[in-house]
Amino acid sequence: MAKFSRDHIRFNLEGPVFPIPTPFTEGGAAVDHDALAKYVDFLAGAGVAALMSTVGTSRFNLLSFDEMKAVNATIAKAAKGRCIVILAGPMTGGT
Repeated sequence: MAKFSRDHIRFNLEGPVFPIPTPFTEGGAAVDHDALAKYVDFLAGAGVAALMSTVGTSRFNLLSFDEMKAVNATIAKAAKGRCIVILAGPMTGGT
């Protein structure tokens, strides 16, 4: 399993960085963590170098702070150290 240092990320990150959309259960009542983990596992298993949760793509504007943390935890756990994972925090402030 690969482990990436901060220097590796700063100086060796190249290629596409895949933004991770947050899937919701039918009806949109909750985050579908199983579907999220399967998608991340698929990407990491296919050799994607970097994944990123973003405030916009991950739909953090629809989530509570605890849900944001849970989404980021699911992404990090499912990646299993096979790629660089860049995780977003809550959106604050104006553009």
